[in-house]
Amino acid sequence: CVPSCEKVFYDGVCYDKCSIISTELYTNEKECTKECQGFYDIKNKECVSNCPTDTYLYLTDKKCYESCQDESLIDKKLFTYEDKKLCVEHCPFYFYETETDRKCVDSCPSDYFINSKNPRQCISSCEKSYTYNNTCYDSCSKAESDQILYEYLSKCYKECPAGLFNDYDSKKCVDKCPSTSYLYN
Repeated sequence: CVPSCEKVFYDGVCYDKCSIISTELYTNEKECTKECQGFYDIKNKECVSNCPTDTYLYLTDKKCYESCQDESLIDKKLFTYEDKKLCVEHCPFYFYETETDRKCVDSCPSDYFINSKNPRQCISSCEKSYTYNNTCYDSCSKAESDQILYEYLSKCYKECPAGLFNDYDSKKCVDKCPSTSYLYN
C-alpha cells in the first residue's frame, strides 16, 4: 500500500498507464476512466478540457486529431475548418469546400473553379464542361441568363477572341461564318 499514486489509478489500484488495464480506458488527469468528461487527445492519449492548439476537434466523437485527414477519419471525408480548429462534414454556409485538400476557405484559390452544380465547392478542373468567371458550367447558356455567351475551347466568352467570329446560331466562336450566315460588320 502506498499513500499516493504517482502515475494513474483505476478502481483503487495504481498503474503506470491506463493502457495496461485496457485499451478502452482513457487517462483523465490521474484517473483511468471509460469516458472523457471533455475531449480525448489522441496524440497524448489523455482527456483534456480543450484540444491542444496543434490539433483539430471532431465533435461527433469528441476527439482531438493532428489532422482531419487522419487515417481513422478517412472514410468520413471531413473538411478542415481552420478558423475554429474543427473537423467538419460540411463547411459553414459562408465558406467554400476545396475538393483536393478538403479545407473550408473564404474563396476558391486561383487555381480552382467553382462548381455550378454545388456553388460552395471548389474543384481543381472542369472536365466535360465550360468555364466562365472561374466557374464550371455544363453549357455556356447556363452561365449567364440575361446575355448570350459563345463557346470556344471549353470556355465561355461574351465576345469571341480576336480572329474569331460570334456565330449567333450555334453559340460558338468560329473562324469563318457558316455558308447560311452573313458576317456582320
